[in-house]
Amino acid sequence: MAPGKSTAFTSTMAKLSLPFAVSCLAASKFSSPLFPSLPILFIGRRMLHKDPTSARDCTLAGRVVKLVAFGASWTAAAVSVGALLTSPFVLYKSLTSDAKVSWVSSWHALFIYTPFVIMTARPSRDHTYSGFSRWLFHLQFDLPLTTCAFLMREALNLRLLGPFATILDDDM
Repeated sequence: MAPGKSTAFTSTMAKLSLPFAVSCLAASKFSSPLFPSLPILFIGRRMLHKDPTSARDCTLAGRVVKLVAFGASWTAAAVSVGALLTSPFVLYKSLTSDAKVSWVSSWHALFIYTPFVIMTARPSRDHTYSGFSRWLFHLQFDLPLTTCAFLMREALNLRLLGPFATILDDDM
């Protein structure tokens, strides 16, 4: 794949500029990280699998439950990592200022875009993530996605991700 091409789960930075702008505008207007993270629902809806074999999956309620659960788990992971990464700055500000400082703000919701930046910044699909970007990617993309998929399958019998292909057959 040529550099600059996006994979099925990524998007170009230009396509992410509108959701990012909406998130920044919401972060400036609201104090809760809930509203700035709402654009992830529009991004995430393309990633979720629609299972035609499940009657519950084909209903609007089933798709909404999957989308909300996915968005909530991704937002929780992003805000947590954002709060963790910015905690030294918040601690410094709380020690040097008399004003009350919040450990979690609406700006932490902007960390939902970190996996997209990491995926889009790599030169090709063959390029592996390294160091800090690998840690961030696993923590902010893989962990919430697989956890949410497992919980949705076990608790509600809804398939969040499509069935995975395998090369194993009777001969192996």
